[in-house]
Amino acid sequence: MFKNTTTTITLALFALVTTLMLVTFAVPAYAVSWMESPDAGDLTGTAQVTSGTEGESLTTINGTIANNRDVDLYKIRIVSPSIFSASTSGGDAPPFDAVLALFDAQGLGIYLNDDSALNVGDSRLPSPPPLGPSSPGTYYLAIFDDDMLPFSGAGASENDLIFPIPPPPYTDVLGPTATGGSLPLNGWATLDGTVSLNAGYQIFLTGAEPAESIPSNLVDLTGTVQDTGGTPLCSMVLASGQFMFTCNPNGPFSLLDLPRETNDTVKRQVYVDGFFPVIDVLTGSSTDETVIMTRSGTCPNYNTPYEAGVFPGSAGKRIGISGTILLQDTTTPVCAMVLANGQFMFSCDGSGNYALNIPLDNNGQFKLQVYADGFAPNIQRFDEFSANNDVHMARAMECQ
Repeated sequence: MFKNTTTTITLALFALVTTLMLVTFAVPAYAVSWMESPDAGDLTGTAQVTSGTEGESLTTINGTIANNRDVDLYKIRIVSPSIFSASTSGGDAPPFDAVLALFDAQGLGIYLNDDSALNVGDSRLPSPPPLGPSSPGTYYLAIFDDDMLPFSGAGASENDLIFPIPPPPYTDVLGPTATGGSLPLNGWATLDGTVSLNAGYQIFLTGAEPAESIPSNLVDLTGTVQDTGGTPLCSMVLASGQFMFTCNPNGPFSLLDLPRETNDTVKRQVYVDGFFPVIDVLTGSSTDETVIMTRSGTCPNYNTPYEAGVFPGSAGKRIGISGTILLQDTTTPVCAMVLANGQFMFSCDGSGNYALNIPLDNNGQFKLQVYADGFAPNIQRFDEFSANNDVHMARAMECQ
């Protein structure tokens, strides 16, 4: 091993030609834990390219060093050089003694470490300065046994080594050499014959992301709700179970990181008092979109008018309300969104029924709002003495 010898180094070039299969594993959102699969190559042209969902951090790399001549090289992206670091776990399992080295996008050496502390075989590349990455971009991270060192050029002599041989006690963080370090990685130097290791390792990283970003499957929806004259409106915007009111100020909405439906779409629903609902099925993100609402006009009323009483003493009291949403003056159920004093649900189970537990407003009343695609909105006020109400909906085509 390099730690126990001062003899001449025999150089050997290992050019591994490997077809890489990239595998990502399910982990908590916004973090990627990469698993080596298959064996990572040892040169920039055969390095394993890490990948993950756009915007996720690369926090760990897991793999195996098969023998003392095995080098695993990973292509990564450093996004925050000032906080970048890499450290190993499982790199101190004799006879395996891990070394970490970082190379830039051209394969030039950045820095190397053998032991993070005295008599500790796990290695660490600390955050800069004085050594380390100076700018964001693509880099290559190598892990290997201390029997190996990277070289450049022809690999004909010790001058071709990219980094100096770590001196005792092997804890130094070393930058590239003057000669070999001025050229890109071209191979690996070894002293001993092949020794089986089969050692598992884990590399912990900060300030890094996968080298390749897979577009997120989540959807962002932003924009403004307004009428045909351009006036911003106070509305309710609903998509993928998330909702918001565009009422302070009127108009703007922003629903982010929305999951898709099983058919890979997102249904955006916009409801405004006195306007026909707007329901759009979207196949991806939609940003800075203007949603135009059309007033419902004068529509037939199939409901018996009710004059809600004023009961300030009941303000804040919670009551249960229920009923059925029906087509015109029939008993045909309608799938609708039912909203009352900030609580909502859909009457879409085939029965048309709804049931909500709501707080009463300052007048001891609640506003029952019902919206359905293809129907005029129905807005009525009730008090706690009229908590059970069937709502009869007029079709949009009936309105003038």
